[in-house]
Amino acid sequence: MTALRSPGLVRVEAPCERPSQNSSASPLRRCTSTTPASVVHPAVAEAAGLLRDSSSAPTVAVLARAVGLSPNHLSRLFARQMGTSVTRFRNEHRFRRFLDAYGTGHGITVLDAALRAGFGSYPQFHRITRSITGLSPADYLRNQKE
Repeated sequence: MTALRSPGLVRVEAPCERPSQNSSASPLRRCTSTTPASVVHPAVAEAAGLLRDSSSAPTVAVLARAVGLSPNHLSRLFARQMGTSVTRFRNEHRFRRFLDAYGTGHGITVLDAALRAGFGSYPQFHRITRSITGLSPADYLRNQKE
């Protein structure tokens, strides 16, 4: 992340585009090195970094305290500048961590990988996986193997 000369603004990677509904691409947003940078508030950049790097799932209130904004202000600013809600961003990164932890499924259970990724329970993991992919975890993993 590179600081700009304008006080209070930083450059971060811009939000990525979702594949179309008819696309066979992953339902998660994908960024490439050619994605242009955009200017965002430093608190938003810090909150995004905390969400990316945290294996726990900090709430909006915890994030807001950490970056010095009110929860409502952080939520509005984050959604406007990142193109997604704090909750959706957090869930997508937890799902990515699950995929990294689970790998090919050898040596770790789905539940263990979900808990390591920061999900509090299997029902929570199932609900969030369905909201992100449109499939149950078992169906999503089965489709990835094909």
